[in-house]
Amino acid sequence: SKQGGLSTISAVTTDANNMGGLFVRKLSGAAGLAYHTTKIWPVIFQSSPTLDAKRMRFRGSSWGGGHYDGLLLLTAFGNACLAAFYGSRLDELRDAGAAGLAAAYVVASLLEAAVFVSYVAGRRLRSGERRGDETR
Repeated sequence: SKQGGLSTISAVTTDANNMGGLFVRKLSGAAGLAYHTTKIWPVIFQSSPTLDAKRMRFRGSSWGGGHYDGLLLLTAFGNACLAAFYGSRLDELRDAGAAGLAAAYVVASLLEAAVFVSYVAGRRLRSGERRGDETR
């Protein structure tokens, strides 16, 4: 099979091998892997909250405390940008026979972005309501 690994390189000139295209595909794959890994990293390596006995409060990273809001909003923005990019290239992808996969990726990216934004907005609204109750 010669679909993208190093076996795609034939014993011919660099131009005939499309080495520029191979480099771009490999680099974009690595960049995509790095981008999507940053979304999973805090879930895997989350520091557990510990009790601060002096203040009787928890310390450490917390989803409910809003420590990951920046990451979630940045991820939502990145997903919207990727969806816009693939959406703008849909004609080219349709010509290559990959329109269905690209459309599914656009929908999944927009759905994930909507879930992240709604989570952050809902959490902030709930924490604002709690703060409002304490001041009364």
